Amino acid sequence: MEALDKIIGPLVIGIIILFIIIYSSGALNNLVIFLLRPHYLRREVAPDGAVSYTYDKAASSSVAINNHLIRVTLAETSFSRSKGLSGHAPLASDEGMLFLFPRATIQSFWMKDMLFPLDIIWLQSVSAKEAKIIGVAKNAQPLKSLLNLEYFTSPAPVDWVLEVSAGTFDSLKMKVGDSATFSR
Repeated sequence: MEALDKIIGPLVIGIIILFIIIYSSGALNNLVIFLLRPHYLRREVAPDGAVSYTYDKAASSSVAINNHLIRVTLAETSFSRSKGLSGHAPLASDEGMLFLFPRATIQSFWMKDMLFPLDIIWLQSVSAKEAKIIGVAKNAQPLKSLLNLEYFTSPAPVDWVLEVSAGTFDSLKMKVGDSATFSR
């Protein structure tokens, strides 16, 4: 019993010191926020290394294609683009997520943690507010196993990607070459 008492005291003191170091550095706070934050929190790091969290703008934006208005949630940050619609409830017929990239590149998407199938619409911008549809991955199914991993890749470099519920592309009679207009 005496040997156990000699070990427990220094162990508890070591744990307390470690907790104080981690807490005072802000690492624990950042870890808790990172693990618990919802997808709409944007992590920003200032040049001096200070970290802050701000809310991304909610779905007050829209994309119009063929006179159909689709309300979109924007994915403009690296985190929001990587999270996408993972874990999201199925979309209404007039809802989607618009991924905005800083420059046009070949984009690849997968359906990790998705709860419903999507149409993934690849767009090339022609201005800040307008783009052309250059391709679509219709009825992309949620990933069921990493053994059946499937990537959906744009046919050419794109800087906009619109995700909508599967079947929307056909039901709204969209086609490659159609224009899309974006508004905030």
